[in-house]
Amino acid sequence: MNKKTVLLVIVLLAIFLLLFMLFRGIGGGNSTTTPKANSTEIESRVNWQQKQMSVSFFSTNEYQNGGQVEDIKDIHIGFTSFFNISVAGEQKMTDLSVTVVKFAQGIGKQILYKTPHNKVSTSRSYIYEPMETETHTKDLVDGGKTLKFAVVNSSPAYYDEVLNQAALPQFIMFSKSLGTISYKTILNRDNVFEGSKLLKYAGVTAEQLNGEIVLDFTITFEDGKKYIKRLSGTIDGSKILNDTFYTIEFQEVE
Repeated sequence: MNKKTVLLVIVLLAIFLLLFMLFRGIGGGNSTTTPKANSTEIESRVNWQQKQMSVSFFSTNEYQNGGQVEDIKDIHIGFTSFFNISVAGEQKMTDLSVTVVKFAQGIGKQILYKTPHNKVSTSRSYIYEPMETETHTKDLVDGGKTLKFAVVNSSPAYYDEVLNQAALPQFIMFSKSLGTISYKTILNRDNVFEGSKLLKYAGVTAEQLNGEIVLDFTITFEDGKKYIKRLSGTIDGSKILNDTFYTIEFQEVE
């Protein structure tokens, strides 16, 4: 094999590897293979009190021609975490991470938002900022596929912290830019604007909203041992459209 042939093979292999990394799946490079089952001893260390995500939709005022246009609204859905994890026994957590294996719907762009290191307060916006801070589409930034939480020994003072014996990891995932609507057009047409109909105003269907969320929770203990649990939840589009309060129940993937 001459030098030119060898070089060509190397280049083709490099291209193949690059394409493989780019297109290996919605998990963004994370393994879709179910994690190996925890040992009985490791499994006994962790108890789940809650495995849910609440679903709500909202709008953001958008910009046009360099200025804000109150009339044009972009529609999004937020999936807010309600996972309650407690640790039994003497071993405490030293690390906790959450990885998105799958987050898919038939419309919009699905992202995991990176929980900021902001102080916990009695009220906050969707992105953990003070309630009076206005949120725009550009603020809904993709935070990657994995969130790592700081583990602390006392009650967490920041949103990106969890207690070493009882973790309530706070994070949110977005389906962003599902459609835009004109507030004035709807108001002039219907003589009323109902916030509960944002998705219907935008022409979004239940079928487009159907989907699935799969998450891996990884806990490292003081003795270096790891606990990994995969949870899966089904997104019911009709419930998002029609239920005032919709919560996704997550199940363990064996």
